[in-house]
Amino acid sequence: MVFLETDDVAGMRRGVVARGGAATELEKVNWIKMRVFQIADPDGHTLWFAQSFQEPDRPKDPSRQLIKMLPGIPLTDVAAGVAYYQRVLGFHVNYVQSDLGVMDRDDVTILLIQRKEQHSGVAFCEAYVRDADALYAELVGRGADVQGEPVSHPWGLRDFQVLDLESNRIMFAQPFE
Repeated sequence: MVFLETDDVAGMRRGVVARGGAATELEKVNWIKMRVFQIADPDGHTLWFAQSFQEPDRPKDPSRQLIKMLPGIPLTDVAAGVAYYQRVLGFHVNYVQSDLGVMDRDDVTILLIQRKEQHSGVAFCEAYVRDADALYAELVGRGADVQGEPVSHPWGLRDFQVLDLESNRIMFAQPFE
């Protein structure tokens, strides 16, 4: 599952339908406080497009539709995942139920979802950070499964990777010039 936040969810849905996409009707999803529609990609992966209840249905910049992504991370044991993301990675619970955990840290939100046939395999996602070295030191101190020290790349990112308790990979990347 991929979650995409937009400034104009009604306009995004009209655009998807106009291009032949089989979008669901817009609905309010109270646990995330958003209006949402979903589509499936050709491989059957679910894509959610959403907009906050508080935002008007008008784009701030009509040429830009997507403003945020919410990765879905599959776990066999969502409760253990919620505890791990809190204790080791420093996330806070936004919402939790037996098969779903909505986790926040600073400006980043992730979904911990129950591993099922349509949510199988391992996930990879990347979060941009202000200070890769400081976050690296914090996560090492918390006992995270860090896969090496931060590395600066010629394309302008300094990054490092962490594996969660089920080998989902999270890259933390700091842009630099």
